[in-house]
Amino acid sequence: MIYTVTFNPALDRCYRIGSLAVGEVNKVIPVSFDAGGKGINVSKTVSIFGVKTACCTLAGGDTGDILVSMLNRMSIPVMSYRTDGVTRTNIKITDDEGHTTDINEPGPLYDEQGTSRLVSDLLAAAGPSDIVVLSGSLPPDSPSDLYMTIIESLRLNGCRVFLDTSGSALEAGIQGRPYFVKPNAAELGIKSDVGEALDSGLKLVESGIPNVIVSLGREGSVYCNSDGLRLYGHAIPVPAKCTTGGGDGMTAGFAVATAKKMTGPEAFKFSIACATAAVVTQGTGAPDRKTVDEYLSKVVAETI
Repeated sequence: MIYTVTFNPALDRCYRIGSLAVGEVNKVIPVSFDAGGKGINVSKTVSIFGVKTACCTLAGGDTGDILVSMLNRMSIPVMSYRTDGVTRTNIKITDDEGHTTDINEPGPLYDEQGTSRLVSDLLAAAGPSDIVVLSGSLPPDSPSDLYMTIIESLRLNGCRVFLDTSGSALEAGIQGRPYFVKPNAAELGIKSDVGEALDSGLKLVESGIPNVIVSLGREGSVYCNSDGLRLYGHAIPVPAKCTTGGGDGMTAGFAVATAKKMTGPEAFKFSIACATAAVVTQGTGAPDRKTVDEYLSKVVAETI
């Protein structure tokens, strides 16, 4: 089972526009309305490969009810916990050049009771054969070490824990030594340079994290692991429809590959294919499995 945890989910309204004009009236084309948040996006992608997944999330207000209902309609099991406040709505605007502008609400404040119930039930359910993906931002006022404490507890359960977040949550989270992390160049404070990405990735591996992918966006990605593998994956040029879910596709791909016991190189290539398929998908919906297969045949990864 692949559990995903999304403490700060959202409803994603995605629009298409020729070009965004600041300070003027912009007429957009609505393209999708999706249940979103990084962990939820991961579960949506995982589900297309027939791998069991469950979303653990907090939901509040009418938008929270809509979010849970949308997941239920996708037949994705949900462990939902009521929180004070209202689940946020985010706006994604993609222009004709493939650039996506995100307008994200902060979401409800940290709810200690709802969070504690979610974590308690997750720890009771997840065991040695399971993968747990902790993704996305934490609610405002959350303890910055929340992910770290969860990772440490899940590791005691024998779970393989994936972490995909940013800022202080990432800085603290990596101290818990998750099984996998996927920071991008900005989150590491580096340029989109292969050499810098490799150096940063190796430092994370040396700190006790077995698998690290550093995403460089259109410049590709770097993968290194505790077995000594060092790979650079070329980005596949594609007409982007929404870049927001690309990173979530990469995380989902590596989780599926891990569940299916693929080798390191196979897992890396599969994650690139999933990320690419996500970028050419409208909004933040799940990519098509055939599209993933198509891009998998085009992935080029080389030793560095």
